[in-house]
Amino acid sequence: MEPINLKNLERGTGKDFLRELANVPRNLNGSNIKQFYSTVIELFKKKDTPEPSMSRLIVALCKTVSVSGFIEPFVKHNFAVDLPYGNSALQEQLLNLFCVIVSHAPSAFNATVATKFCRMIKSQPRKCLTVIAILCKQFDQVVDPWPVVDILFKESAHFRNSECAEDYASLLVYLCQEFEDFRDSRLQHCWTAICEALSNENVPSLITLYYSLCQLYEVDADRVSQFQFPTAAVAIHLKKPAVVRAVISLLLRITPKHRTSGVVQGLLAAAHFDVNANLVLVKMATKKSVSKTLIHDATWMTCDLPTKVDTMRLFAVVLSHVDLRPDIASKPEVVDFLKNVTTLDSSGVLTAVCTFVRRLGVTEEYALQLSKSEFLAQYFATATQHTDETTIHSTLLMIDTIAKACYVREFSNVCDYVSNLVKDKNEAISQTACKVAIELARYPKCAQRFQQAKLDDYFTRKQKDPKMKKVAVHFLKAYGKALDESISGLASASVSGAPSAITTPKQPKDAMIDVRNDSFSSESERGNEMKSSSSSSSSDDEDESPIHSPKIDSLPNTNKTKQPVVPAALENPPPPSQVE
Repeated sequence: MEPINLKNLERGTGKDFLRELANVPRNLNGSNIKQFYSTVIELFKKKDTPEPSMSRLIVALCKTVSVSGFIEPFVKHNFAVDLPYGNSALQEQLLNLFCVIVSHAPSAFNATVATKFCRMIKSQPRKCLTVIAILCKQFDQVVDPWPVVDILFKESAHFRNSECAEDYASLLVYLCQEFEDFRDSRLQHCWTAICEALSNENVPSLITLYYSLCQLYEVDADRVSQFQFPTAAVAIHLKKPAVVRAVISLLLRITPKHRTSGVVQGLLAAAHFDVNANLVLVKMATKKSVSKTLIHDATWMTCDLPTKVDTMRLFAVVLSHVDLRPDIASKPEVVDFLKNVTTLDSSGVLTAVCTFVRRLGVTEEYALQLSKSEFLAQYFATATQHTDETTIHSTLLMIDTIAKACYVREFSNVCDYVSNLVKDKNEAISQTACKVAIELARYPKCAQRFQQAKLDDYFTRKQKDPKMKKVAVHFLKAYGKALDESISGLASASVSGAPSAITTPKQPKDAMIDVRNDSFSSESERGNEMKSSSSSSSSDDEDESPIHSPKIDSLPNTNKTKQPVVPAALENPPPPSQVE
């Protein structure tokens, strides 16, 4: 074919101009290709070149640079710098040209070109992102990719607030996953850019953005853990049902370090229907500041999050902060919580409830509150129906804990239960029950019930048994003293005409008994131990006693259905969509 007539091309319009363009690139060769590019650029610079002609020139350039051997002169002489970036009507076609250029010669996209390229991002964010994505896939093949790559951060406002937010996040994740150099130097930039994109109101975009953050965390968990967490956005989006699953997926990996109140409230709301929200709360509650927030508004204690056992799990973690226990005990919701979970009527739950009560620190005032609320009546009525050794042990421990504080009316109903266990064939149960019986025998009303059950006769006979002699002697002494007080009280009442007041009796000096120890000792031997007995139930080493506090590290699942587990989708979130 006859070579291109550059004079006809220089006219910029007319039939001759169109004829020459129609034959491009067939009419081009190695000797005229540079002149062709120069002529086209000059036409772009002319103010009188018609817009349709400029459009045709861009099409001709697309065809030309696609031909092997023709793009090198275009790159070598930096013709890309002088393209008509400022003409908004030509930008879409110009971006088509850039797609071809970066596919065949990404080195043409230098710092100067990158600066001018940015002029088109505001009006064409998706197309510009596509061009950048094409170049980024060749990141490790380009001598200096940073001028183009950094456009992703310099112009992030246009990408994250547009319809291409999902593709934008996906591209950032891809670069971090595939290229070590990019990850080492730009991981935090990517995290920040995606966090800023969470202001987006589009639900599908938000879901992709949260899963993108999850994937960045998986890329380098240690580094990402040090980055600023999007606390405000997370608190808002936890209230959006359509997004909450993706938000919790992020929280299962990383939680905020500061200003957690809004996140905690959002998780409490989500925990009513999503067990993973509960798991996040349990994780966060290991921090004292979060537990303080949970204690401040304790209404969650009376709710199923999403089951009673899940609520127990959270309560157990909050209760693990020893110095917060007085604040917890002061909350009226605690008693309602204890009553609520007791209805589960399982050995594991009853054991855990006993531990909760002991760790709260049972004073006389608190014991009377538990009685007045009907919790103790409910607990004993439920627990005494169980015949397994674990529940029996926990029930005896609960009785002993309350008895050390004061007398409550429920004791009159458990004395027969204790009496029967004293005579149980299981030696461990019998020994524990004997020690609890000694504690109860200090109270006149309990002594009377034991008398009706003929427990005094039983221990009288057991004085001849070497194994039971110590226990029998101590029971009979406490029992006898309580009966004497009862008789004295009745006599006093008959003389004065006033009812007797039965108060917590003092322990006989020669019968100091600690049901937590296997041996009996005198007051002088116990020394400081008695001074701290009132607070022993809340100490962290209380489980060292024979009447052990039950373990609550793993609460039982009392549901008939399986306990929900973390969905696989949250452990490995689906990758964000790829950039088209």
